[in-house]
Amino acid sequence: MRQTVTLDALIEWWVVFAKTALESSEKTFMTTFDLLIANHHYVFEQYAKKFNLENPQNVSKKIIDSKVKKDFPNNFPRPHIVVPSFLRSQILESKKYEDANKFYSLIKNNVDTRCC
Repeated sequence: MRQTVTLDALIEWWVVFAKTALESSEKTFMTTFDLLIANHHYVFEQYAKKFNLENPQNVSKKIIDSKVKKDFPNNFPRPHIVVPSFLRSQILESKKYEDANKFYSLIKNNVDTRCC
């Protein structure tokens, strides 16, 4: 998505992604970023349980953080980006926003958000 696209196109892409994820929920695993960071071993265990895999080895957060920071720096947590108010209002006014919000709610209701 690095090329210039319209806001509606980005929202539509997200809607298609969310719809596809929900339609194939038996083949996908979803969690929240907050839960993954707070209790990665719990998330790994739930993943293994869903796909009938052996329980994962418990790897420390320090080892995971160092590996991600070294090998996948773009995926390492960065400070939260504040959405400017003009962009937020454009998103809310988008014709596609209602669909995106509906799918966001559906996904949120299907994700284990228990922490620790």
